[in-house]
Amino acid sequence: MENYNKTLSIISKIHSLSSSFLKKELEEKGLKELVSSHGNILFQLSVSEQLSMTEIASRIHRDKSTTTVLVKKLEKEGSRISPCESTGESCVSVARHG
Repeated sequence: MENYNKTLSIISKIHSLSSSFLKKELEEKGLKELVSSHGNILFQLSVSEQLSMTEIASRIHRDKSTTTVLVKKLEKEGSRISPCESTGESCVSVARHG
């Protein structure tokens, strides 16, 4: 049981540190309105250029309605939403600026 508690403590510290790091990085990029869940979505989109809402929800461990709210905020910040070619479901990809 002691090892279990130590493991949980380490996981909690890693989660807290990674969340703080991500928040700082987002703020430095001028995205102060975004939270770590938005950063997680952006990370998932950096790995896979385009994902359906269902795929994003699964990857970030949120329900689809929560994911939709998060993605709408990203859309407001410059991401684009388009239909998936294969299913017609809403997909998300990061708008490339430059």
